[in-house]
Amino acid sequence: MKRIRTEADVATFLRTSAYSRLTHRLQTLCREARGAADHGNTGLDGLLEELNKALDNYPPGNTKHRFGDPSVRDWHAFLKEHGMPLLFRHLNITDEDVLTYLLGAFGSPERLDYGTGHELSFLALVEALMQLGALATDANALTHICKRTVRTYFSLVQRLIKTYKLEPAGSHGVWGLDDHFAIPYIIGAAELLDSELQPSITADKAAMESRRADSLYFEAVAFVNEVKKGPFWEHSPMLYDISAVPSWQKVASGMHKLYAAEVLGKFPVIQHFAFTRFLPWDAPLRPIEPDITQQPLANTIGMATGVGVGGAAGTVAPFEASGARTVHPKVLADMRRRGESG
Repeated sequence: MKRIRTEADVATFLRTSAYSRLTHRLQTLCREARGAADHGNTGLDGLLEELNKALDNYPPGNTKHRFGDPSVRDWHAFLKEHGMPLLFRHLNITDEDVLTYLLGAFGSPERLDYGTGHELSFLALVEALMQLGALATDANALTHICKRTVRTYFSLVQRLIKTYKLEPAGSHGVWGLDDHFAIPYIIGAAELLDSELQPSITADKAAMESRRADSLYFEAVAFVNEVKKGPFWEHSPMLYDISAVPSWQKVASGMHKLYAAEVLGKFPVIQHFAFTRFLPWDAPLRPIEPDITQQPLANTIGMATGVGVGGAAGTVAPFEASGARTVHPKVLADMRRRGESG
């Protein structure tokens, strides 16, 4: 349910457990971003890979569109029709709130755009799946999400953007950080905290292209260089300025502050966010205080203490009632097509 209708609602949002849980989740992901990648596969990985394969069946239209090819609506129609069966098949979940976040994570079929609000819906999807126990929350699992799941998601979105020329949603234009993304820079900067490479390397286009696999930050910059023309300093002045920052620690800290101000704190972005039982619009909590127990990242994210879910490894919030479930009609239809309904 959408609850943010005015600027005053944004101020209220910053004091809800929804805000606290989202920032807590981003913080915990960043904390484990420097771990070694594994070769496993989660249900969410499989779901994203199936969505990517389905994209092969929906080519762009023949009519040339400078921005926003309406053909993307066919893929969105597929996602809407098959989203619940995909959740069931890959994650054993039939939950309307989870489906809401899945459907919201790939741009708007009405406006033919994609931006940080849709990206936030993916973060909400990850949080909801963790609360349900469909994704683990131990250190290795969080590292996997950073190294594999998030990258798989952004690769799919990048393909959508390039294939259908999706408009930036809420872009600040040439003076913004990025027309579409923010989270790859946040997690990517955390990945590089121990790196011998300096932020200045990001101004080197060839280096970014050859090192795309090394960090989400490098991947994000390389994608910007791929879709924009002209010198880096000209088409992305903020990223160019950040390349002069002396350390990744300062970059990481700045990225969290930028995200809090320009995404979570901006009405045009957050007004579309859907509040659910996983991320509720609840009574305002006490004023947000910085968590200074985890350095260097936690002090850059405002958190209401004691509210974050999933802080202990493997813990799951008891949001889902126990007992028998009725099979969702779309899941049942999908099972019958596959001959699995018995």
